[in-house]
Amino acid sequence: MMLAETFLKEFGRLAAGTDGIRKLRELVLNLAISGRLSDQRPEDGHAQALVEAAGKAIRSAVTSGKIRKPKYFGKAKNSTLATSIPANWISTSLGDLGLISPRNEAPDEAAAGFVPMAEIEAKFGLPHGFEERKWADIKSGYTHVANGDVVLAKITPCFENGKSAAITGLPNDLGAGTTELHVFRQLAHVVEEDYVLAFLKSESFIQAGVPKMTGTAGQKRIPADYFALSSFPLPPLPEQQRIVAKVNELMALCDELEARQAEETGLKRAAAASALHHLTETKTPEETADRWSLLALRFGELFDDLETIKALRVAVIDAAANGAFSTPSERAQFTQGTVDDVLVSSNSGWSPRCDNVLATGDEWGVLKVSAVTWGVFKPEENKRLPSNMEPRPQHALGAGDILVSRANTAELVGRGVKVPEDYPRLMLSDKIVRLVLSDAVQSDYFLLAFHASPVRAYFAKVATGTSDSMRNITRSHIKAAPIALPSLAEQKRIVVRVDEVMSLCDRLEERVREGERLNAELMAALVHSLTETDPDGGGTAEPASLAEDASAITAPKLANGNAPETPETNSTFAPSKSGTTAPGLALSVDTKFQEAVLVAAIVSTFFQAGGEPIGNFRLQKAVYFARRQMGEHVGEMAYLKKAAGPYNPSMKYSGGIAIAKQKNWLREARGRFGFGHVPGPNVGDASEWIDTYGYEAPARWVAEHFRYKKNEEWETLATTDYAIEHLQTFGIEVGAAQILQYIASDPEWRPKIEKLRLTEMSVATAMLEVQALFSAEGRDDSV
Repeated sequence: MMLAETFLKEFGRLAAGTDGIRKLRELVLNLAISGRLSDQRPEDGHAQALVEAAGKAIRSAVTSGKIRKPKYFGKAKNSTLATSIPANWISTSLGDLGLISPRNEAPDEAAAGFVPMAEIEAKFGLPHGFEERKWADIKSGYTHVANGDVVLAKITPCFENGKSAAITGLPNDLGAGTTELHVFRQLAHVVEEDYVLAFLKSESFIQAGVPKMTGTAGQKRIPADYFALSSFPLPPLPEQQRIVAKVNELMALCDELEARQAEETGLKRAAAASALHHLTETKTPEETADRWSLLALRFGELFDDLETIKALRVAVIDAAANGAFSTPSERAQFTQGTVDDVLVSSNSGWSPRCDNVLATGDEWGVLKVSAVTWGVFKPEENKRLPSNMEPRPQHALGAGDILVSRANTAELVGRGVKVPEDYPRLMLSDKIVRLVLSDAVQSDYFLLAFHASPVRAYFAKVATGTSDSMRNITRSHIKAAPIALPSLAEQKRIVVRVDEVMSLCDRLEERVREGERLNAELMAALVHSLTETDPDGGGTAEPASLAEDASAITAPKLANGNAPETPETNSTFAPSKSGTTAPGLALSVDTKFQEAVLVAAIVSTFFQAGGEPIGNFRLQKAVYFARRQMGEHVGEMAYLKKAAGPYNPSMKYSGGIAIAKQKNWLREARGRFGFGHVPGPNVGDASEWIDTYGYEAPARWVAEHFRYKKNEEWETLATTDYAIEHLQTFGIEVGAAQILQYIASDPEWRPKIEKLRLTEMSVATAMLEVQALFSAEGRDDSV
């Protein structure tokens, strides 16, 4: 079992993605209710005793007349849990452990607590609130609750959001709550309330319940049967207490991680905002280039999320409209005018009562505001004009029309787009203003300047409306908006320069989204590895981290208006070398696919040579050695300095190993030395790709040179080679003493000195072998 603390400590970077912290919390709860957060102790006994104690208490209360026979007691079917549970746990149900939604009896004048839905938290560990009321005021028409109860919100979206609570602190142990609650109350203390809460807030319980909800949209509810009869994994009571303590501890770590990320994000965005402000204040192209070069030093660090990239776009537009990309002579010709100065005409459309469907074919349609909101014209955002209404052709759209929304949110009102072609059967609505520009302004420059910060500030000032969710401006407001106007030739040059930088921003956004997608894949793989049996094999150590370093994104040069250099696509492999690409190679093949082909070649070669699986430790190093033999350098590969490293975290979870498994080019199997990888049933499909890329030779080279070496020798050689490569990038003349110092200076690698018994003599010996293996002179190109 991999400890979840290790996950939170080492893999917190994965939580930096979209909903990352929420997914970490979900993982903690799923681990808790599957027995993977706690140890099982013989002295705890078996949970069967708790089920028997609960049943005895319920039957006794029925016999004594205190309660009627509970509706759900003894009604649960013998269903199996989605995940296995420890041997001393038992699968039961809440309906067999206590009462479901019981009633209270108390004097009318008694003080009580009322728990509205707003006081019930979705997050684990936050207490509920309540309002003190007289029992007489809340005993009818509400759900009865008492201290010690556990309640679940049953209505959408509260159920899906995880709203549930362990009731505490009510006056006289007495209360009521919203009618949208299911209640669990135990008569004998057989289960910790917070353990029940962990179950109710777990993603597995919620996701399994969503399809069972009944009712109409917006009013769907989870049935009481699901709440009462779902399979409930029950540990012995002492283990429940350990689980609750561990969950609280890990949730506190999640809170700490969340706060740290928020602080780091705030500082980074403040630094980006400051740097961009200085960029927009420049007065000459030379000053712009100078500020840009300073910004370039931290480019990959500052612009690695969508918010800072958005700010970069705004800053570039503002700088361009301010003349920062123009020469002093061109800047001197800038004039400050208004939109009305460059208009031939303007008009709005009409808003008839339309059919709520898209117009198709020869049908007429009326544009919705969303057609002009997002920077690109979206003609599909329209509603069909009813067939009994006469169209108004004067409102049809023509190529080059500038369309501006006059009613939208505070952020989006006054945004504009250009219509790329004629749409003779699409008409303006009265919420959209059409601008027809004169020859004095180029349309793309107009849109650029129209979205600069001074114009946005102007619209924020003149817009009317009581809420930020709906602001309104008039056609007069639009015509009076300020705009900077250079010469027509300079307008065109500015558009070219801005387009080049916006292309970079597009690439940055693609990189961020790809990173978020990869984080999601890695998180899913980690959830699987922590909740399912997933042997590494071959004596493989659990990876210390999956934090994959994002490749640095270098800012383009922007001196004297030069075009920016678009960064190369992030790649795990080195760029293809001229003359080495095999005939017929598809250039669109993803580099992770190439890694999968190399993995398949190595697994097949090692199996053919010895008939044994190759474990993850050796497979990681074998790929490293093969790529080094092919001439790649450490700087071109995604290997990190981890405990058993060099280690490529993405290979197992979303890269070559994962892809090769998915394609059944390899599978896991047990051999004499533990679990590892052997050729899969579809390995023949990989053969053509192995030939195409020429990976058979390096795979055979690795097997011939390393197959009979011990794991310690593999690690020593890889560590030494990595250190040599890294030190040489700093121009350091490398010797054994420098390598030992390099290893000792890194907290993760320092234990290698004792583990591998590294001395200057052993490192010097390894250096000689590395030179023979990987230097141009020592490399055997005949294999």
